[in-house]
Amino acid sequence: MNNLKGFNEQEIVNLYKYLCIYENKIKILQNSTDIYSTYPQLKSLDGILKLFTMNYANDKAMQVLGVIVPKGVLYCTNTKNSKIYNFLYHLRNSIAHGQIEKNNEYVFLMDYKYKYDKSNKNVKKIFSGRGTLESSKVFKMVELINNAVEL
Repeated sequence: MNNLKGFNEQEIVNLYKYLCIYENKIKILQNSTDIYSTYPQLKSLDGILKLFTMNYANDKAMQVLGVIVPKGVLYCTNTKNSKIYNFLYHLRNSIAHGQIEKNNEYVFLMDYKYKYDKSNKNVKKIFSGRGTLESSKVFKMVELINNAVEL
């Protein structure tokens, strides 16, 4: 999965617009408090995110979970920020790295990080986020951000 497979042309445009907004406006913010104080019209993102299950797992557990996760669930390793900030971060990375795919009513996204293994001096690719989420809910969030945040 190394491209935006399964998306129509308008969905791809919306995803790349979101990517630009994230890079230029959201990335500099630190958490949901910063996001909502800067863009109060995005407070409804919390309500949409509550329609997903978001679980945190450590690096080892993420590898055991397998590539496919249950529908409606996003797993991630980052617990430093709020759920909304983590979701936006992993969505950004999935789009930027071509690790997002649409299959019927669901969007499958993956995000990786690289970790140095001291024991054998190799770099390992480790999942840091992955999920299978309803595409209508993902695009509802993307469209809300695209409409509320000016580039």
